[in-house]
Amino acid sequence: MRTYLYIAIAAAFLIAGPVACNKDTAPSAPALTITNTAPASSGMSNTDALSYGIGMDIGTKIKADLPDLDNDIIMLGIRHAMTNTALLMTEEQFNATIKEYQQKMATQTPQGANGTLPAGHP
Repeated sequence: MRTYLYIAIAAAFLIAGPVACNKDTAPSAPALTITNTAPASSGMSNTDALSYGIGMDIGTKIKADLPDLDNDIIMLGIRHAMTNTALLMTEEQFNATIKEYQQKMATQTPQGANGTLPAGHP
């Protein structure tokens, strides 16, 4: 799970590679009418359906693995990376943030007070 987490977060923030920090904002996404019908009948092109599906998959996995993250900041990072807008952190800052998070998670175990794992944990 941690490997997938790192890859998902890294992909979101490192698509554009290392750039200087800046607080520029990205252009807004084009309007798209989404319905609960299949992509072919909703008016979405195959590219739109694939794009939406990838976003849906990433969002579902991030929500399951990291429910406390700020959705707006995740979307801002993705938008900045994909539009070549100056990112708000460098690659080095991102790597340090990930390392700190992984170290914090490594110290937290699902063990109970008696040192045993709760039911359902390997």
